[in-house]
Amino acid sequence: MFEERLTVGNIEWPNQARMAVLLTFDYQAEVGSPLLPSGKINYAIYTERQYGGRHGIWRVLDILDKYNIKSTFFISGVTAERYPESVRAIRDRGHDIAGHAYEHEELHLYSREEEKKIIGKTIEALERVSGVRPLGWRSPKVLISENTLELLAEYDFVYNSDFLNEDLPYVIKVGGKELIEIPYTFTTDDAPLYSPINYPYGVPRNVFGIWQDEFHVLYHEAQKRPQMLIICMHPYLTGRPSRSKALDDFLNYIKDFKGLWFARCIDVAHWWKEKGY
Repeated sequence: MFEERLTVGNIEWPNQARMAVLLTFDYQAEVGSPLLPSGKINYAIYTERQYGGRHGIWRVLDILDKYNIKSTFFISGVTAERYPESVRAIRDRGHDIAGHAYEHEELHLYSREEEKKIIGKTIEALERVSGVRPLGWRSPKVLISENTLELLAEYDFVYNSDFLNEDLPYVIKVGGKELIEIPYTFTTDDAPLYSPINYPYGVPRNVFGIWQDEFHVLYHEAQKRPQMLIICMHPYLTGRPSRSKALDDFLNYIKDFKGLWFARCIDVAHWWKEKGY
């Protein structure tokens, strides 16, 4: 069990920013790709997702460099082992490296001890490949178990990003420790937006429009209280040429708005802890 401490009263971002903008990426490439009903590899999905590790990640990194924006990459352990150069590039370009399970496992399907091993293997793989100990976590499909938060606290994680119930971060007390929850939303996640069942929202121009609308509503509300925009993307999706343009166009559109803090999740978590919100 855990206890939430929601923030009441006034908050502020660094330099009195009006809104924090968090660009996050779930980087698993082909790891954890769904199988065919026969249990065999579905090569259509497997090879499509391989594109994220071979090419998509590099296109995404170049776009972030273009706007000098630092982001957060939630990385599966096996992905780091298969694509070590990309993970070291993520580190070298100043991005936040966080955990995303080892083989993109759905954690609720495992016992507490099995889940603990998965988290431990993820930490070990990311640290071995990048030299960076991950301090943040997002579960595959944002599906946690009843043990996940307690285990993250045991492993001294600083933040988690699995819940969808708030606009701003908040504190979770679990196992005698505190985690900062950085809420996520499917609303701006490229995976459901580019899903074939959501046509016409799978068109990059429409995805750009959704991100733009989300931004405008929060930016307007931030006149009264600082806000936070969070977007989740996947290199195998947003890293495709036409889809990468949606990201490029969005960043080009918002870059001149006043009072934006482009932040990594770890920066937001440290700020929240420091301020005692």
